[in-house]
Amino acid sequence: RLAGLPLVRIVTESQRGQPALCPVGALARVVESLQALGRAHVPGDLREIEINPVAVTAGGPVALDVLARATVDRRRPAWPPRPRHRLAALYAPKSAVILGVSEKGVNVGRIILRNLLRDGFPIEDIVVVKPGADRIDGCRCVPDLASLPSRVDLAVLAIGAGQVPATLTEIVEREAAESVIVIPGGLEEKAGTEGLVTRMREALLASRATAWGGPVVNGGNCLGIRSRPGRYDTMFIPASKLPVPDTPEVPLAFISQSGAFAISRMSRLATLNPRYVVTAGNQMDLTVGDHLEALAED
Repeated sequence: RLAGLPLVRIVTESQRGQPALCPVGALARVVESLQALGRAHVPGDLREIEINPVAVTAGGPVALDVLARATVDRRRPAWPPRPRHRLAALYAPKSAVILGVSEKGVNVGRIILRNLLRDGFPIEDIVVVKPGADRIDGCRCVPDLASLPSRVDLAVLAIGAGQVPATLTEIVEREAAESVIVIPGGLEEKAGTEGLVTRMREALLASRATAWGGPVVNGGNCLGIRSRPGRYDTMFIPASKLPVPDTPEVPLAFISQSGAFAISRMSRLATLNPRYVVTAGNQMDLTVGDHLEALAED
């Protein structure tokens, strides 16, 4: 079965005079191991296991990162449907607020701010939350979320992971944003952050029960989104490493859990200027499937 797959043949057969990367038997053993794991622990102990990425080496496939999730506690309430109609505000926002912008240095938040300006997002429709500052790169600053004049379409959180739960909770309670991109990692990936993650999820869950329905959240632990229709780019990769294509926009979307995978594809296809590039990260709210279904209609 494996030998009949085009991708497997690329890995297990000689290409352009180069030796095969690994024998098909090595891949078969990986699949057999996963089948044995499934028979022993699914359903029951595990509900999900993700191995991404896998490096093909001379010694066979090597998992570089693995995430496993335990079976859902049936006593917990089911996660309510996400308000996917708000994805329009995520893909093509008319207003934005950015948290985590350095006033004097160049950090992730400052790069994201400059990316928005570079891509033509109206300067008058960008607000930066920065206590003590009046303007950064020409954009109006406010001291806190309570000072926003009205609800924005998009909030970008480029703050420390420890600040995210309280900030997201405040966004929800104030109904401050239709959509949120959570850039930082270090929450679900690290032991000891369970309490922070629980707070974040509880706030979002509570918002789903309101008449408003809460925001949609992309991330965390993601590079976010580059949207040509939205005139913004939260990917904080230096232009020297990932130049912005100067070619016409093409009707193509890259949707990836991994930001590293997305930018590696974009780098290899540098002559293409996709309409959207979406990195979903930990998918604490929006999933790859949500994005796929929404963009299928674009």
